[in-house]
Amino acid sequence: NCTTHFKDDGDVEIWVPTQSPSGVYDVAKNIAQSKIERKLRQLKNDILGGYDDTINVNTTYLGGGFGRRLQHDYVSESVQISKRYKHPVQHVWSREEDLKQDYFHPLTLHDISVCLDDQGYPLAWHHIIKGGGVNAIGADHLYDIPNKKIEVLNGPEYLRKGSWRSVGAHYNVYVIEHLIDELALQSNYDPIEYRLNLLRNSSRLSKVIETVAEFSGWSERANEEYIYGIAAARTFGSYVAEVVMLKKIKENSFKLHKVFCVVDCGVVVNPDIVKQQMEGGIVWGLTAATKSKITVKNCQVEQKNFYNYPIIRLNEVPSIEVHIMKSSENPEGIGEPGVPPLAPAIANAVLTATGRSSYELPIRMS
Repeated sequence: NCTTHFKDDGDVEIWVPTQSPSGVYDVAKNIAQSKIERKLRQLKNDILGGYDDTINVNTTYLGGGFGRRLQHDYVSESVQISKRYKHPVQHVWSREEDLKQDYFHPLTLHDISVCLDDQGYPLAWHHIIKGGGVNAIGADHLYDIPNKKIEVLNGPEYLRKGSWRSVGAHYNVYVIEHLIDELALQSNYDPIEYRLNLLRNSSRLSKVIETVAEFSGWSERANEEYIYGIAAARTFGSYVAEVVMLKKIKENSFKLHKVFCVVDCGVVVNPDIVKQQMEGGIVWGLTAATKSKITVKNCQVEQKNFYNYPIIRLNEVPSIEVHIMKSSENPEGIGEPGVPPLAPAIANAVLTATGRSSYELPIRMS
């Protein structure tokens, strides 16, 4: 949504929830002014100093952005309409319009080859990440494997690509952490024991895993009604481990019961903000992991609204407990790192309960 007033004198006033006010300014400037006007104003500013005050961007409360409000197609529409009619215009997309014209995270295909030693631990690891506009964020994991190679094969982008909370880390960490559990179970190791044996050179990630194991009661998980899954990663400079508890409803059918999260983000400036960001990242990840899916037919996105693109509801959100590690290291990122371990922790719990791997999202819970 965006409200624009293109005035008779050529000045533009904009009110918009955006993640990039400067991006809004650039979009409006390109529409409001000709190339000659832009060059003359820039020359004037260079000589006399100051800035172009004919375009004023009022940044309102965001109301949720998650990367989508880094794009300004809706701003462009609002400015063009207001310029045409010289009236204030409040431009609001419906949810159906938003879903049809969104910017999506890329479809990815992962090919991993692993060679194991006699004890069932990886000697060699070859990870190929395929897709349109993909990257290797989060793929350079900390597991101590003598021979490791990561490749990115970028192809055409069939849908326009935008930012998504945790960027590329969510798909790379998902694949890595789910495979680690598969290897652990195949070699008859406890998933936490297996990880710790592969993390002898990473004390910080080991510590968050050990802490979440104690915090969640991992060693006491004998009750067959509840199934545990774990995943951990270092992303954006922070170390996060999450344990998911699923409650068994019936044979091969589960619901989310509880999430335990331990984070080491270095020196903590504001503990409440850290806790809120981890909780928000987990809830965000729950929808993507268990609910929503975009499909395309005849070059159009099929999903339209909540009825066929559901998000997690309040009554479906499990209890979330966050533990913040004390640290004297430099403060690091906290907005993104809560997302990547969530989906693989769920998939690993399903794997433990059923022996079924989850190679596609959303994860099948029944």
